[in-house]
Amino acid sequence: MGGHGRHEDVSDRRGRLLARPGGVRRRVRAAARPGARGRPGRGRLAAAAPPLAAGRDGGARPADAPRLTRPDPRVDAVRGCVAIERDPLVYCLEQQDQPAGVGLDHLRFEPGTALRDGHRPELLGGVTAITAGALPSRPRPAGWWPYADTGSGTGTTAPAAPAEPVRVTAIPYYAWANREAGAMRVWLPV
Repeated sequence: MGGHGRHEDVSDRRGRLLARPGGVRRRVRAAARPGARGRPGRGRLAAAAPPLAAGRDGGARPADAPRLTRPDPRVDAVRGCVAIERDPLVYCLEQQDQPAGVGLDHLRFEPGTALRDGHRPELLGGVTAITAGALPSRPRPAGWWPYADTGSGTGTTAPAAPAEPVRVTAIPYYAWANREAGAMRVWLPV
C-alpha cells in the first residue's frame, strides 16, 4: 500500500485489489518467468485490468453514488425494506440525526425518494452523510394493539391521512454509537 505519483493506491494484503481515483482495478500476480531464480512471480505485478463497472449490475451509475438496496426476499426480518449504500459503505439512521419528534420505528422511505450525499465536516469528525425523504407514521396512543381491526369482514379500514414527508439523515454504519445513546436502523420499510 504505497503511493504512486500523485494519488494513493490501496490493495489487500495479497495484492488482489487496487483502488485509484477514477475506479477500482484488479491486480494480478506475475507468472513464473525464466531466470527468476526459482521464485515464481512473488510480489511482482503482471498487469492491471481496466476499471470495473461502476454498478453491481453493470449499469452506468456514477462511482460512489448512493443507492437503495433490497434484501433477498427470503429474509423475513427485512422483507419490504431497503438499506442505503454508497460504494462500498452501508449507511444507517441514528435517532439524534432525525427531525425532533420523529422516531425511527415510525419511518418508511418515501417512494421514489432522491438520495443526496454531501460531506459534513461537523458531523462525527467529518463524514459523508446521505439525506432521503421519509414518511413518518402517526404515533400510536399508549397501550396500542399492534394489529388492526379489518372492520366488518371486508378486509379494509378507513385510509389514514397522508403524513407530511420529512428529510432523514444517514451516516456510515462504521460511525454509529459514537455520540449519545439512541435508536439506530439500517433497514427501513418502503
